[in-house]
Amino acid sequence: MESEELTGRKVPTCSRELLKGLGALAEKYNVHIQTHAAESVDQVALGMSPTLHTTEVSEILHPTVRSQYPDMRRDIAILSSFNLLTDKTILAHCTHLYDSEAVTLATIGSSIVSCPCSNVLMARAILPVNRFRTLGVEIGLGTDIAGGWSVSMVDSMRMATLVSRIDGFHPPIDRAADPYHEDTTVGKGDEERINYGTAFYMATRGGALALKLENVGAFEVGMQWDAVEVDLTWDEDDFSEDVVGAKEESVEVKFERWVCGHGGERGVKGVWVGGKQVFVSSVPSDYHSHCHPSTPTADKHPNTEAHHQM
Repeated sequence: MESEELTGRKVPTCSRELLKGLGALAEKYNVHIQTHAAESVDQVALGMSPTLHTTEVSEILHPTVRSQYPDMRRDIAILSSFNLLTDKTILAHCTHLYDSEAVTLATIGSSIVSCPCSNVLMARAILPVNRFRTLGVEIGLGTDIAGGWSVSMVDSMRMATLVSRIDGFHPPIDRAADPYHEDTTVGKGDEERINYGTAFYMATRGGALALKLENVGAFEVGMQWDAVEVDLTWDEDDFSEDVVGAKEESVEVKFERWVCGHGGERGVKGVWVGGKQVFVSSVPSDYHSHCHPSTPTADKHPNTEAHHQM
């Protein structure tokens, strides 16, 4: 599957002429558009502050967004003005969007790709996935290797479930205050907490819909066969024998354990893209029995295997 795409790095690094040209090309060729939006506090500050100097943020972000676009200042408004918000627009990060801007994306059909690792490391924020999905925005999952350490979507799923807890953390504590003073502040709750199922959806069907690919990302009649075969008996940390009732766990529970805990590349037995097998595991079929004699192999017990589209 091939698809053309236009990319403008991010608004602060793009001149009016460049954005205007990209908008014209996108309209002419009806292609996907990918860029970053509302990614970091620095990027937002460049748009909102009339006096912020580039040396206070980063020398490469010059000039400030406000000086370039004094009548707009916010990424969504700027991209929209250059016809770069369409139903084929994919925006990375968006951790500092407001509800009204998310509604604009949902109305137009633009999508968001969340990169949880780089969001924490670079954006100092998380994407409110549940909030924006409720507003109608399609959200997929990405890795953003430039801002992280792994291209693995399984790693990204784990990070998505982990960082979603941050939003409900207790507000910052004044550690210089009296420790016996009654603290009346409260956390924000767990509204943004997502589980492994939501993270898996974002990495598969959610990502497909974000890219406007209607025929991939799910096991349904008429869908393209993109699939990963996972051996759910594989445990890189050899925890299975220590978990009470592990052998009696359902496939769903085993899959959750694989996604959230010990699943790794050795657990992947095969990968298909467009119906063509592009990867076959090099791990010998009897590898598990050599390492864990008491653990049945997937080949002997096919019911312990699960095929999931990723």
